[in-house]
Amino acid sequence: MIHCNHLLLLLAWLANHTSANAALIRVHYGYFPEASPTLVACARGWFTYENYHVTCYPQTSGTFAVSRLDSGSQLHLADLGSTPLIQGLARGADIRVVYINHYKG
Repeated sequence: MIHCNHLLLLLAWLANHTSANAALIRVHYGYFPEASPTLVACARGWFTYENYHVTCYPQTSGTFAVSRLDSGSQLHLADLGSTPLIQGLARGADIRVVYINHYKG
């Protein structure tokens, strides 16, 4: 069993608040290839639920992840550091903070 993090909690909530007859919802998730429970869950396909299919995309930089989030179709969720997040918000990117996984610095 893996330690729950923000994406697992969000998907668990969505799975419990959607009817069984709902259409399949596809979620594009951007992650950074560093040791984390999220990386293991992506690799093993643990983010697939009855009505949700999460495809995990490795990201090379927070700036690229912000632009992909802002596009509205390339990424729906992503792990971001505080600097790319603030820079994206300052540029007017239409992104929201759902959860702060951990603080660095």
